[in-house]
This record gives sequence, C-alpha cells and structure tokens, in this order.
Amino acid sequence: MIEKFINDTDINIHISAMTEVEELFRGCGPLPPVCVRAFDTVPPSASAGFSDGSAGVSCTADKAQYAAKKAVFMLLSERTSASPAWGSLTGVKPLKLLVQLREKGLADSECREYFSRNFLISKEKMDLLLSCLGPHMEKLYPEGDDFSLYVHIPLCLSKCTYCSFPSAVTPMGSPLCEEYLEALEKEITAVTQFFRGRRADSCYIGGGTPSILSSRQAARLLGQINELCPDLEELTFEAGRADTLDEEKLRTLRSLGVTRISLNPQTSCERTLSAINRRATFSDFLSMFGAARDAGFGNINCDIIFGLGDETREECFRSLSDIIATGCENITLHTLCKKRTSELDRDEMEKKDLPVASWMDDASEVLKEAGYVPYYLYRQKSALDNAENTGYCRPGYANIYNIRMMGERQTILSAGAGSTTKVYFPQEDRFENIYNIKNIRLYIDTIDQVIDRKLSRLEKVLSGGR
Repeated sequence: MIEKFINDTDINIHISAMTEVEELFRGCGPLPPVCVRAFDTVPPSASAGFSDGSAGVSCTADKAQYAAKKAVFMLLSERTSASPAWGSLTGVKPLKLLVQLREKGLADSECREYFSRNFLISKEKMDLLLSCLGPHMEKLYPEGDDFSLYVHIPLCLSKCTYCSFPSAVTPMGSPLCEEYLEALEKEITAVTQFFRGRRADSCYIGGGTPSILSSRQAARLLGQINELCPDLEELTFEAGRADTLDEEKLRTLRSLGVTRISLNPQTSCERTLSAINRRATFSDFLSMFGAARDAGFGNINCDIIFGLGDETREECFRSLSDIIATGCENITLHTLCKKRTSELDRDEMEKKDLPVASWMDDASEVLKEAGYVPYYLYRQKSALDNAENTGYCRPGYANIYNIRMMGERQTILSAGAGSTTKVYFPQEDRFENIYNIKNIRLYIDTIDQVIDRKLSRLEKVLSGGR
C-alpha cells in the first residue's frame, strides 16, 4: 500500500482519524509511537493533539483532520526520506487560509506558527505566502457588491502536449469561433443583465486562447463587454500565443479598453517549443511583444513553465532571464503538472525526478532581485516535486482579478463552456458554485437551455436556497 500511495499520483485518500492512518499502513510494520490509538476519539471539530514525549515527536494540530494528515506526512517522510516543502498542506488555494487567519487578527509570527504546527510547511514557502498577501491584502475586497466577470474561450490553434483543459482545436477566426462567440454573447448579456444594478470592476478573458478570435470577432466581444460593464478598472485578455497575433489585432485590443494582456512563451528554448507542439518560436514572441508595446500596452504578463521537455535547471533559468529582459510587468511562474487528459503520459512524468520546488525558491530570489514581487499563488494536483504556481509583478501592476480568485472574497460571474460562477456570501464566508457544461458543441447547440438553467440556479442561490 505504501508504494502505491507514493507512486500513484491519482490516488485520493481522505483521512480524519487515527484508525484510518493505521488502516492505510496496515502490513507495513509497526507505526511510530507518534500514532496513538487515542487520536480517533477526538471529535472532528475539536482541537486534536498527540505526542510521544520519549521520542520527542509531536503531531499536535488544531483539527483532527490536520493531525491525521500530518501523521501520514511524517510517516511517509520517515520511510521515503522525502519531505516536500509544502508539508501536509493540501488544496489549491493556500492563500485563502492565510487570509482567514489575518482576518482573525493573527500577526505574521502567529500565522507562521499556525502553518508550521498544522502542516510542517517550510520557511521558504511560508515566506512566499506572506510576501504574496502582505502588500496586496487590501485588494481582496471589492467596493460594496461589485463583482468580477470571467469570459472563457476554450479554443486553440493546436493542443500543447501538457494541456489538460477541455478545448477545441480550430483555425483562427473559424466558423466554430463564430458559432461559439454567438452563444457566448447571449450568455454574457443574460448573466450581466441578471446582475444589473451591480458593478463589474474587473474582467478577465481567458481560455484556451482568446486571441484565436479574428480582429473583427475580438472587437465584437469587447464592444459588448464595454457596453454591459462600462466601469471596469481592469480588463485582461489572454493573447498567449504569438501565432494568433498581428499588429492590427493588438491595436484593436488596446483601442477597445484592454488594459492587460498575457503573451505566454512558456520557455525560450526552441527545442522545447517544438516538442510541446507550440508552433510559434521565441523570436515570434519577441516580435509580438514589441508590437504590443507599440500598440500602447503598458501591462504585459508572460508565463513560464518549469519542467517542460528535457530542460535542465540552466535552461529553465535562461528562459526566466530572457523573459525578465523584456521588461514585462508580470511574470507567472508555473510548475509542469501531469493531467489525465494531457498528451504527457504518466511514465514520462515519473521519469522527471526534478527538484522543481527548490528551483521555485531560487527563481523567487532572482525575480525579487529584478524588481518583481509575488502577489498570487495556487497549487495543482500532480505538480512536479509538489511545487506551486506563482504570479509576480512589478510594484503597482498586480492583477486584481487574480488576487480575488485566490483569496475568494468576491463573486466571480462567468460565461462560457466549462466556466464556473462563484457566488460569494460575505456574512457567512462561503461560496456557491454554478458550473457550465464543458462540451463546446453542446454549449453552442443548447445555449438557451444553458442560460435558463444558470439563471434559475442563480435565483435559487441568491434567495437562500442551495
């Protein structure tokens, strides 16, 4: 069982009692003294703790579930000699937990102690979390009942080998793009009209590759958004691939209110770009970056992924250096993840025994020396070396939408196939999620029913139903 737990990245285990820890390791020999039977008598809502004074080992934690996961982490660390930097902490959005602690009035030192006691998180990762939240916490909170709008365009010119997002491959500006845009426009109108009287303060158009739309199609979409959401503070448009861009399209985006774009090379290594099925070269990226500056964009994000292909540490950091040299205002540093629906197979991923977590620590220092600060962070299952994804920015260029997505203190109204609307109830500090169907063809063909179901669900949620 222990070998399966270590090697199977898709296994899901939910542990809340010590008896479950014992069952997990049945047949693996006696458990260390830290795993005492009395643990499973602790109510899940109560403070849980146990220790073995003679061994000098403590598993004290604030919740029974935390203590159980911590015990498993300690056992695996002992038997594998591995100790991931995030400790026993799981979940996509660790910043959300830190936000909750800060809202209770805990100082940085108390937050550090809490994360260490409950999860054995490393100092470097705790430093990163605090650095993300510190100067940006006030941006978590919208004015009144303002919401953010997310528009999803799951269409691409080609499928990158590492990509797991549900998306369709189609030519730029194709009939499928036109059909999808017509359905999307219907939903955007419906959901924003449902929220009439409330202001959208930010909008993020993501994908997929939104810049797969032709200049005319992009202008149509942005014109509608500007009409329905006239008071946006920021408008982000993912123009991730240089092979979907030209000078005209970039001028169109800027003239219609886009304040921030993402141009995402992922790496500057041409060998890797070819291997992962990204058809634009790094030279193409640099050319479009210059065109974006000429079009008037003063806030550009660039994505990099550590762990692609057979890249070494030196090649990854060369890409980082190349991106810093552009002078872009945002750099998002990603860790390669294995997903079931990507072309990367498990054997290929398991051969990648790369210390990406320490690379991330080193990259953070490089970025800080270059004038960037971390401002949002999230984690993904099956990431190499259990590492994270972190957004960095030059001071004054933090993206409000990203901050609020990770801190979860605002309603996010979404439109598009596979998108999720997140309705926030601040008095209860909870979300109600409303999911759109993922199948693009079905979304287009049944858009009226999709909208009716969504509006009905919104009415129920906002009236107090679940």
